[in-house]
Amino acid sequence: RGALAQRLAQVYEQTQRILAEFIPSHVSLEKTFVGENIQSAFRLGEARGAILVAAAQAGVPVHEYSPAEIKVAVVGQGRATKDQMQTMVARLLVLRGPLASDAADALGAAICHLHTHSFAAQVDEQLRGRARG
Repeated sequence: RGALAQRLAQVYEQTQRILAEFIPSHVSLEKTFVGENIQSAFRLGEARGAILVAAAQAGVPVHEYSPAEIKVAVVGQGRATKDQMQTMVARLLVLRGPLASDAADALGAAICHLHTHSFAAQVDEQLRGRARG
């Protein structure tokens, strides 16, 4: 595991490698939710910071969504359970076999961004069409 600074450096470096290899046009993250364990929230915030810096240095825009926004985009309701998220992500992406909760959350953030970004692009197109017409 190592010291916190070393672990954060690993998160940053791995994020840099992923961004360089896959060249994404956007990064989507779940906004930090502070539950009962404040120390876990701090650690999560620190890891998110490493990811945010790596994305910023790579010039990749970051979009953040609340857990409820992600659940609505994936399941259709903001209070969906972890099981519902895992099931719907697997169905939407036509995945076979069990999907880990963390993987479903990460893929859910990406699905949420795709839905949100696609909808916003359609609205912009409609507005531009009206302005021309």
